[in-house]
Amino acid sequence: MTRALLFAGVIAGPLFVIVALVQMLTRPGFDILRHPVSLLSNGDFGAVQIANFLVTGLLFLVFALAVRRRLTPGAASVWAPIMFAVCGAGLIAGGLFSADPAYGFPSGAPDGRPDTMSLAGTIHAFSPTIGFTGLVIALAVVAGRFWNQDQRPLAVTTWIVSAITLALSLPVWPSVVTIFIAIALGFAWTTVIALRLTRTEP
Repeated sequence: MTRALLFAGVIAGPLFVIVALVQMLTRPGFDILRHPVSLLSNGDFGAVQIANFLVTGLLFLVFALAVRRRLTPGAASVWAPIMFAVCGAGLIAGGLFSADPAYGFPSGAPDGRPDTMSLAGTIHAFSPTIGFTGLVIALAVVAGRFWNQDQRPLAVTTWIVSAITLALSLPVWPSVVTIFIAIALGFAWTTVIALRLTRTEP
């Protein structure tokens, strides 16, 4: 059962990235260089991205439960599943509360940020960020587990991925592309960890 539940972590990241990327490339008016992925929750096909947030979040919650069962007892058995669950909860909140239309998307939206943010938009502004922070911490915690189990190359690689993911997600870059790359990288490495856990306990 635990092994089966771990596959939620295998598919969660690729599902989110693929569904989001297809929309980013096909939704009329969406500029991948200007518009954050959260804006896809608006417009005629906004329900697709809302479902993407919700389903991916639920998969992360299932994965968190599986990680708890797989890693108990020992290092990371508490904080890794908690942080993966925070990631899932952040994604679910991001789906339940959509970002306000902005930067000209969808058609008719303000050219820049809206003058005032709705309650849903305010919640959305924080929820995915908190969830993604949980993911970064979860990766770092799992890396510590690998290190304690003498899997040093995997531990170091996971720490590096966690650090790069965090760096790319910081609001200092001139393009939203870096944030999407951070999402894709963090989610991709979650898949790697999930696959590792399905084969053997670290």
